[in-house]
Amino acid sequence: MAVRRKEVRSVVVLYPKGDFFGDDETDELQMAIMDEAAGGNLRLILNLAECHSLNSIAIGVVMRGFANYRSRNGE
Repeated sequence: MAVRRKEVRSVVVLYPKGDFFGDDETDELQMAIMDEAAGGNLRLILNLAECHSLNSIAIGVVMRGFANYRSRNGE
């Protein structure tokens, strides 16, 4: 698993680990973000401390998640 999850009160923290180059690990990151959004979560943190690199596809996934949260008045 490339993305670990932790919940602290109303804030969900996702911990992507490794390299994200648009393959299965990037799909897993997108699913993790969108699953939280679909569940109604409005407060999400991506802790990228253990993420070594992201290509443009993975950055796009993060930006779509950001746009999703902003459109729902999330942060």
